[in-house]
Amino acid sequence: MYREKLKQIVNNLQADNEIKVKLLKLIPEQKLINKILKKDITKEEYLKIYNLIIDVVTNQILAQYSFRIGYNEMVSDKLIQEIRTYCNYYFSVQFNGDKYKVYPISINQKTWENIYKNEIKNIVIEYIETERPIEVLIAEKIQSYMDGTKKYKEIMINNEMEPYQGNPEFMFKRAKYIFKCVQKLTDNQYDLNSILAEMESFYTKYPKSDSYDSYPYLTPEYKKEYNAFEKNYLKVIEIEKTLIPLTQEKWQNTLTNPKEHNDLDFTYLIHTFSGGLIPPNEMNKACCSIATPNLLTVPYGNCGLIFDYTPESVETMCASDAGSWNITKKEFIDRGLPDSWQLTNPQGNNIFYENPNISKISLPEHLEKEAIARNAAYNSEILNYQKTTAYSEIYLNSSAKAIGVFYTDDCPNIEEVREYAKKYNLPLVHLSLKKLRAQANLPELNKEETQIVNNTLGY
Repeated sequence: MYREKLKQIVNNLQADNEIKVKLLKLIPEQKLINKILKKDITKEEYLKIYNLIIDVVTNQILAQYSFRIGYNEMVSDKLIQEIRTYCNYYFSVQFNGDKYKVYPISINQKTWENIYKNEIKNIVIEYIETERPIEVLIAEKIQSYMDGTKKYKEIMINNEMEPYQGNPEFMFKRAKYIFKCVQKLTDNQYDLNSILAEMESFYTKYPKSDSYDSYPYLTPEYKKEYNAFEKNYLKVIEIEKTLIPLTQEKWQNTLTNPKEHNDLDFTYLIHTFSGGLIPPNEMNKACCSIATPNLLTVPYGNCGLIFDYTPESVETMCASDAGSWNITKKEFIDRGLPDSWQLTNPQGNNIFYENPNISKISLPEHLEKEAIARNAAYNSEILNYQKTTAYSEIYLNSSAKAIGVFYTDDCPNIEEVREYAKKYNLPLVHLSLKKLRAQANLPELNKEETQIVNNTLGY
């Protein structure tokens, strides 16, 4: 019985022109097979050769449906793509009743490659047992993973998600930056040293790595320790919140009232118009930059609004580009749960940041100092933005109040800007780079240099 069954398998494989499996040429033990096929064989002998055939055909299929991983992780096999997508949801999400939590687990090559090979092996077994075409079986497997991913997405969208704070690298770096801001603001260190020490212990034990098999961490122990790490991070965020009132007086005493503008002495939070003069009450957000006589950063335009500071309006502050993006829960899920994002408000509009060096308790003089230091690293003089990244970002929400309008030396539509300021009853100020360079005993920029500044300012 087993001999006839094995003969049928071998004959079917050798006759399959599409797969082109020349079995007796591929298997080194071909003499053993020939010998076995000439006599009755036991179940054990049958299983030995059967498993050998499975391995050979599996390797043949893997060779035909080859895949490669390059710099951009391009894959040539649709099945691999769907396995990776599905696994990202499967390993990252942990359900607890109607609620679930997302963990920062990015599936590495070794994990999904092993799953892929096992799936191909299962397909080969079904192919041998049913004689159904390999292509059909692979297509069905692809569809099954796509259906699984779709089901995961639907469940996640329709159930409550716990806030996702980001990956450990982001949280640890942000916590350290907030600690620096606390040190500049008060002598009370709020036990931050011990909190950061505990966070560092986790971060050292589970470093972010691109190595072949050291990341991700799929064990329950990792998730348990991640939860403790996250709690420490949230303690730092709460400390930051308690200190916001201390920064309010400093900001309000530092910012200049546009009605009392001085060309050579000012500090403003400015938002540049890049797509037309938008009414102030239609601004859903404002990505502002701090502007001072030593740091006149006016990216992407030559006119805009001046905003007031209120604790309620500030989402975060950064001495460079915060990399802020508005996303929703659905977008986070549809994009495959990017571990570098944050979703701290799953039920509403959410902002995530690429830059961890952000804090709500940054002080204006420190933002200015950091941005100028970055400027000085690129240039031999201040107020020369041809190469610098002197842009800072103070992210304000829709509650922010516009208190003035500004324009720069090269503003082509000054009259339109004047009418805009008049319409909304806002004071108009001129921020002049020419005057500031003259005050600093720097030569005036020529037309070509000015154009370079306009094209590159802020980045």
